[in-house]
Amino acid sequence: MNFVIIVITLITMRFIKFSSLLFLASISCQAFGQGCDHEILEKGKDLGSLGYQPRVPKSRCEGLYYDNSSGVSIDLVSFTKGKVRYRLDPEEVINIRYKPEKKFGEVWIRGTSFKSRPKYRLDMPLDGKKNSAQLPVKDVLNGGLISSTDVGFFGYIVNNKEMVYFPVSTTSKFYASPESTKVYVTVLSNVDTDLVVYKYAEQTNGVCGKYSPQIKLPTPYEKLEPIQIEIKEGNAGKQLCLEVSVRAAGSDTWDDAEFSIYIPAQ
Repeated sequence: MNFVIIVITLITMRFIKFSSLLFLASISCQAFGQGCDHEILEKGKDLGSLGYQPRVPKSRCEGLYYDNSSGVSIDLVSFTKGKVRYRLDPEEVINIRYKPEKKFGEVWIRGTSFKSRPKYRLDMPLDGKKNSAQLPVKDVLNGGLISSTDVGFFGYIVNNKEMVYFPVSTTSKFYASPESTKVYVTVLSNVDTDLVVYKYAEQTNGVCGKYSPQIKLPTPYEKLEPIQIEIKEGNAGKQLCLEVSVRAAGSDTWDDAEFSIYIPAQ
């Protein structure tokens, strides 16, 4: 009888401990905030206060992390109206704005660095009432010494499992107006390239139409050097398929990536 009681007691204690762990895990996940990328959280946990983590408000996740990804990739890292400008100053605050489109839902903002190591990452929702988000430089960018030439921002939604990118404009305490009205898409290749080309097509109901002729960029690019593509006027109010292809230096191998981008009506 005593043996049975001991076994039942041990099982009960283990169940209570397991339930407590599940409860703590649930609380921990909730504390991370809706916009945090859990994989990036793990990669940034050894970087202390500068590591990728929830900030204030908790819907904003921002920080540095170590990226050990391998293989060839082409990533969209910035989509802006005008170039990003801010000062590395504890008093600096970046204002990220997006022109709203009622047919789309909540827009999220992402920021990422180009060449800096460890890498920088920002995830936060856009304030739907103000159509903007405020980013204090003092929390991470200033401490990580990440300059405005090494970071990009873009807006996005996920529509039917597809990420649709939107351009944002940035101003700040020290730069009160956008740098220009030109619209730029910036992509990164994680290999040296000797040739980069792109083409685009109007997208309707998720289907890409007829593509433009290929447009060749004039210079080769080093690994992780920002590849900037200016989106010409005349595409306002359109959703486009943008295909970027890179040829690795000293190789005949091509890699390409396709992005769905939306240009708000003027």
